[in-house]
Amino acid sequence: MERLKFTKEFTEFPGTRSRDISDNSGEEFYEDVLRNWYIRAKEKGVNLSIDLDGAVGYPRSFLDEAFGRLGHEFGLEDVKNRLEIVSTSEKDLAGVILQSVAEWSKDGVHYNSALAKDIELKESNYFSSVKRNKN
Repeated sequence: MERLKFTKEFTEFPGTRSRDISDNSGEEFYEDVLRNWYIRAKEKGVNLSIDLDGAVGYPRSFLDEAFGRLGHEFGLEDVKNRLEIVSTSEKDLAGVILQSVAEWSKDGVHYNSALAKDIELKESNYFSSVKRNKN
């Protein structure tokens, strides 16, 4: 098993969704840290355990961007079978993360994601529907 300690490998102060909005963003964590660790674990045929304890808190947009992108790139079943979330201080994080992975794997990218720039989101995209329903 690969073991990633979030505060050691990234920061104690997670930001929001994207690099252009905040430092230590979910986009930055995914692209610079998480994706590489996940691929390495996948190549080794082992699970990836991520210890999220020790950070000051996790904005939902950070979790959605960082972990949802795993679902978008690798699919729900692969992520469910390979990823282990450890958090003794915030017990609901694993559920929040799994929900994002499921949504991104099924429905595509979030309309606020950096991945959504310069692409036309399909009418069936869950996140586009949510945005329209709120207007």
